[in-house]
Amino acid sequence: MAVEAGPASLANPRGLMLDLFRDGARAAAPEPRTLTDAALDEDGVQVTAREVVLSRVGLYVGAAPVVLRLLVLPAATIVLIGVYGLGPLLPLAVVVALLSGADALGLLRAAQRKGLEPRLLPVGFALAVAANLLVAAMVRAELFSLATAVTGAYLVTTVILWTLAWGGLAGLVLVAANVPLQAAMVGLNHVHDPAGVPHALAYAAAGTIGLGLAVGTALIALTVLGFGTRLAMTVGMRAGREAERANILRGMHDTVLQTLEAIALQPESAAADPEQALRQVRGMARSQVIQIRRALDELAGARASGPQLSDELAELAGELAAAGLRVQLALGPISDADLPPNRRRALRDAAREALRNATKHSGVDEAVLRLDENDGQVIVVVRDHGAGFDPRARGFGLRQSICERMADVGGWADIWSKPGRGTRVTLHVPLDDRG
Repeated sequence: MAVEAGPASLANPRGLMLDLFRDGARAAAPEPRTLTDAALDEDGVQVTAREVVLSRVGLYVGAAPVVLRLLVLPAATIVLIGVYGLGPLLPLAVVVALLSGADALGLLRAAQRKGLEPRLLPVGFALAVAANLLVAAMVRAELFSLATAVTGAYLVTTVILWTLAWGGLAGLVLVAANVPLQAAMVGLNHVHDPAGVPHALAYAAAGTIGLGLAVGTALIALTVLGFGTRLAMTVGMRAGREAERANILRGMHDTVLQTLEAIALQPESAAADPEQALRQVRGMARSQVIQIRRALDELAGARASGPQLSDELAELAGELAAAGLRVQLALGPISDADLPPNRRRALRDAAREALRNATKHSGVDEAVLRLDENDGQVIVVVRDHGAGFDPRARGFGLRQSICERMADVGGWADIWSKPGRGTRVTLHVPLDDRG
């Protein structure tokens, strides 16, 4: 059952610490109001962003105690066998081998499922209890403290896992359960020892103190984890908002602003033929309506998958024709079905900006738009033979609408131009995430 984190946040550190003590790693994930409806596709399984955060917490933090005991318990057992021989410590060797096998299977399952499963933690506690009782009952009295120190380490890491997964209260429950367990262990090993009762009490007290320290250590790690996770998500959401703001600014520059500028810069000849000028203005307005509606659909997730990039570039050529630029479209043998939607949009919008720059600044009425693929890269080239310019003097359009737009999706743009020799803008993106 999922436990929702309370209103605690970085602005309320005391509340967050209380939530971490009560709920463990579940409270480390961001508040539900920030990640409620965000659905992600994890290997074909639809999960929420909050579940992804929790699974990562379990995998990378919760796995640490398991890896630690997987390394320490066999090593400690080998050292003891080297000193005292295998015969007296054979029960310990068998128990540690079984525990290590269970841990290895648990880590393998966690790696496959991208997270440890809290529901398996009671199984780990049952194994810890059984291992300690078996070793206590089967080893000689003179080796009792050494052998149970090894199996006790398994119990300590189990307490740490419970504290990380379910909070300090769960860890303290195990600390309390340790008192009768330690007494039973001493009773089994010293069944004929008249001093068994005081020995049991002293051993139980020492074990309980050790487990209490383990709970405290786990709570410190949990606090660092909780504040670190919240801080990372806060920074990430802030960066996401900044990226979205930059994207909106680019969209305004590439659509509404460009269209208004084109209308304002109508040539003087338009006054001689107002009907033709009106048709051009209406055509540009219709084009903008289509672009804005498409952008709104994409933001709202109305389209599961967009059209092919070649289709969008063909539409773009028609759009620029209404603005007076003849675009020669050259489509290479490319299948862009695997091209992620964000990269397809970036290529389309950057190509639009390059063509509009050609319309405004090149002094010619013709350009070439080429789409091709080479070595796992999708390449779009915009070329004109117009006036050219000094590429070192880059304005907002080149810097934001082309270069940074491509960089945002893992691509890049090469811009070549010389005065009097035209301009060539080459856009590159990987065809897929493996590219």
